[in-house]
Amino acid sequence: MALTLLRAMPYRAPDGIAVWADGGRALGAGLMRTLAEDPPQATIFEDGTVRAVVDARLDNRPELLSDLGITDASLSEGALILAAWQRWGEGCVHHFIGDFAVIIYDADTQRIFAARDHMGVKPLFYRADSAGLALASEPKVLAAPGAPFADLSKAGLIEADVADFMTGQLPRDHRVVYDGLWRVPPGHSLSAGSDLAPTLTSYWQAAPDETITDKNPAALRALLTEAVRCRLRSNQPVAALLSGGLDSTSIACLASQLQPNDPVDSFSVVFDKTPELSERDYIDAGIAHAHFRPRHVAMDGYAPFGDFEALLALEGRLFGAPGLRMTSALFQRVGDEGFRVVFEGHGGDEVLSHGYGRFHELAQQGRWRELWIQTRAFSGLYGQGRLGLFILLFIRYGRFKGAHYLRRVAGWVQKRWPKADRDVLLTPEFRARAAADRRTLHQDEASQHTAFLQSPGLASSLEVIEAAAAGAGLEARFPFFDKRVVEFCLSLPSEAKLDQGHVRLILRQAMEGVLPPKVQWRRSKFDFAPHIASGLLAHHEDLMRDVIEHNRDNVASFVDLERVRKSLKRLRQKGAKVAAYDLQAVWRTVALSLWLRHSQGKTHSN
Repeated sequence: MALTLLRAMPYRAPDGIAVWADGGRALGAGLMRTLAEDPPQATIFEDGTVRAVVDARLDNRPELLSDLGITDASLSEGALILAAWQRWGEGCVHHFIGDFAVIIYDADTQRIFAARDHMGVKPLFYRADSAGLALASEPKVLAAPGAPFADLSKAGLIEADVADFMTGQLPRDHRVVYDGLWRVPPGHSLSAGSDLAPTLTSYWQAAPDETITDKNPAALRALLTEAVRCRLRSNQPVAALLSGGLDSTSIACLASQLQPNDPVDSFSVVFDKTPELSERDYIDAGIAHAHFRPRHVAMDGYAPFGDFEALLALEGRLFGAPGLRMTSALFQRVGDEGFRVVFEGHGGDEVLSHGYGRFHELAQQGRWRELWIQTRAFSGLYGQGRLGLFILLFIRYGRFKGAHYLRRVAGWVQKRWPKADRDVLLTPEFRARAAADRRTLHQDEASQHTAFLQSPGLASSLEVIEAAAAGAGLEARFPFFDKRVVEFCLSLPSEAKLDQGHVRLILRQAMEGVLPPKVQWRRSKFDFAPHIASGLLAHHEDLMRDVIEHNRDNVASFVDLERVRKSLKRLRQKGAKVAAYDLQAVWRTVALSLWLRHSQGKTHSN
C-alpha cells in the first residue's frame, strides 16, 4: 500500500522512492533533494528495529548535533531525527526547530510515532478505522488507499465543510474532505500501539512567548532575517515570488541582502494590458531596490476555472481561493525553469496580524477620537469604508441613550439583510442541517490573533498552497511561519500591529532600508477581484449558466440558486466593479459544482 500511495504523488518523489514492508506494516518515502545533506537516494532510515521516514529541514542543526554528541556535520535530517528519537523518545519534538513531518515505527514494541512541525508547513494526514492506521502527506491518497481500507469518498462529503466553503467560514475541526480523514494538527504528535489506535498530543501551540521583553522593530528584523537565512539553505538556488506587496517583497529583499553577490531569481504576476489593475509599479520598485534576476509572468486574460478540474484533482479538496489557479500557474513557471525551492510570502497577514482587534479595544474604552484616527488603516484595504466601520463600532460599544434599542435594531437588520451574512446563500434545509451559528467573537487583539493562528483554517490554507507548489515539483518555504517569528508577533501589543494609520506597523518599521518606501508604506493591497470577475464573464458564461441557471450537478441541494442568480445578474451588469459578496457567491457556487462533479460522492450530515 505504501508504494501505491507514493505513486499517486509522483511530483513529491522526483529523485526516487523507497519502501519497507513486513507483514501488515509498511513505510514509504519519496525523495526530492533540496538540501546538501539529503541522501543521494530515497531512504528508509534505520537504527536497529526502529525505522523512520522524514520530510524535514531542521534549522537548529548545530545545537542538535552538539546535544547528541555527533561530530558528522553532513548527517542527513532523517538520520539526525532518528538519533534524537533514540535519545529523547517522543520528547524529541521539543528539540526541533524548522519544518518537518516524521513517521517512526519500532518493530520491537510495535509502536508508531508521527509528528508535524509547529505551524504545519509540512503536511501530514491520517485515517484510522477497523482496517488499521494509514498516514500520508496528502489526504486525497488516504481516501481510498487500497485493501483493506474502504473508499471513504463513497460515504460522501462532510456537509459542514460544504457549508463552511459556501459561507466563507473557517473549518470547524481538523477533519479533511471526508469523515474519517484527519490532519495531524500543527504542533502535534500522534502515537499508536499494536492496536493501531491513534492518540494525539499537543507539544506546542501558537501562543505569546512571555519571556520576550525586546519587542522593537530591530528584534523582529533580526528574527525574520534568521528565518530567511535558514530557508536559503539549499543544494541549489532558491527562487522567490515577488508580488509587490509588503510580505513577499520583505522576504525577497531580505534574501537579496543575505546573498549580495548572487541575484535572487524572482517571479511576479503582471497584467500589462490593464496597467491600472497591475502591481508592476510596486514590483519594479522592489526589484530596483535590491539585487534580483526578475521574471514578469503575464496573466492577462485570466480564466478562473481554466484547468480547474486538474487543480481539484491535485488538491483533493474544495478551497476558497479564487486566485489559486493563478498561483498554481506561477509555481509551474518556477518549476519549469528548473527550480526546486521557492520562497512564499504567505503568512505575513496572519502572523503579523492587521491588528483590527485594537478597534474593539479602543471602542470598549470609549476612546472615540483615537479610534477614528486608527480606522484610517482600514480604509485603504480593498477600498473598504472607514466611516461605516466607525459607526458599527459606535453602535456596538457606545454608551448613549437608546444604545440598547439601536443595537437590537442593528442585529435584526443584520439577520435579514442578505448581504450581511453569507449563510443566506445556503438553502434553509441545508443551513439547518450543517450551518449552525458558531462564530466566536474575540473582543481584544491578542485573543483574536492567537485564536486564528491556532485554527484549522490556517492549517488548511497553508496546505492548499503547499500542495499547489508540490504539484509543480517545488518545495515552498514560508519564512513568516517560523516558530520564533510567530511567538514574537503574538507577544506584541496591539499598537505595534496597528497605529499611525498603518496595519502591521512594526513590520514596516523593521523593513526600514530593506524595502523601498513605495512598498514599505503602501496602504493598499492588491485585489484580484476585478480580474476574477472579468475572467468569469470572458471565459465561463456557459459554465455559469449551466450551474447557476440550470442547476448543473444539483448544487441546489446546498445553495439557494435564486439568490445566486441575482448575484450573477449583478456580475453581468457591473463586470469588474461587482461587489465582493456577489463575486464570491458566483465563484463558490460554480466551484462547488465542479467539485461535486469531480468527487462523484453523496453528501451526508455530521
